[in-house]
Amino acid sequence: MDVRRATADDSTWLLAQAREFEKFAGYRRSLVGTDEKAMAFLDALVREHVVLVAHTDEVRAGFIAGYLAPHPFNPEITVLSEVLWWVPEQHRHSRAAAALLSRFETLGRAQADWIILTLEHDSPIRAAHMTKRGFREVERAFLLEV
Repeated sequence: MDVRRATADDSTWLLAQAREFEKFAGYRRSLVGTDEKAMAFLDALVREHVVLVAHTDEVRAGFIAGYLAPHPFNPEITVLSEVLWWVPEQHRHSRAAAALLSRFETLGRAQADWIILTLEHDSPIRAAHMTKRGFREVERAFLLEV
């Protein structure tokens, strides 16, 4: 499994995968929003932040996207915050998720002070896997759709 930086050519595929994530997460309102706004956001992420694509040959097997920015409370702390980490179901038993995480972590260690990841409640990746890699659970997120 290879991992590379995403390019503008990946944007349409990234949007389709983000829509698949929406279905998985079961949000009542679209997390991604309109195609136009989503494409602008994805293009900015690809250009200015971190978007990685796992692939075998020419088949894309998943992606991870994150913001690299100063922490809002303490700008002296640079944070790589994962926005979306998604591996389509047909690739979940491959090394895609692990390869994406490894590369994301490597980039974060080189460019940030903190790396922040979130896992969906139904994610196949468990907290124990993350703690083995040196991450620690610091918060839990709760969503109320109003």
